[in-house]
Amino acid sequence: MVTKIGKKIVMSERNSIRKHLFLYLDVFDKTNNQLLGYLGDISEQGLMFISQTQIMPDQLLNIRIELPENLQEMNKMCIDAQVKTRWTEPNINPQLNCIGCQFIDLDAEYIPVIQQITELLTFDEDFEIKRVRRP
Repeated sequence: MVTKIGKKIVMSERNSIRKHLFLYLDVFDKTNNQLLGYLGDISEQGLMFISQTQIMPDQLLNIRIELPENLQEMNKMCIDAQVKTRWTEPNINPQLNCIGCQFIDLDAEYIPVIQQITELLTFDEDFEIKRVRRP
């Protein structure tokens, strides 16, 4: 569910489909500018990034997603947001973790940017990707 409060978007339960990216974008911790990992999928409600770091569920993170410079269709250079980690799963590569996040504080100006990312940088809907190892 998407709730608009002034210029901010507040997200709750996921009800949109995330689209897997064919170009991973850098995800940084805004507080220390440390690379957290690489964006794996995104929707207007949340995202999943792939990281070498183990990040536990229920953490609040202030993140910055760096957008590609060579895509002129993008009218922003980054997405700044606060997210809450919801889950973590091992990646197929055991040295990596997939971390699912929900947007907590996202400025409404980023919604068209997320839509552009999903239009320009995602796989066809019929293409299936499995990044996490399921028991």
